[in-house]
Amino acid sequence: MFNDDVTARCPACGATDVYYTSTKIGCHGCQTEEPFAFDFANPNPSLDPLNRANALAVLQRWDFAG
Repeated sequence: MFNDDVTARCPACGATDVYYTSTKIGCHGCQTEEPFAFDFANPNPSLDPLNRANALAVLQRWDFAG
């Protein structure tokens, strides 16, 4: 669950004008985007732990605390 009142911070420019979807997080200011690497079209349960770890690493890089 995401907490909407906690902003993320862009790792490239430091802006807090950040958006996120189910597949990526990005910055409106500098147009930096980073995918979460979930493949919803071809789910593979053996890759779920790796995908979750990657998504958490991406959110941590963006200082997302939601």
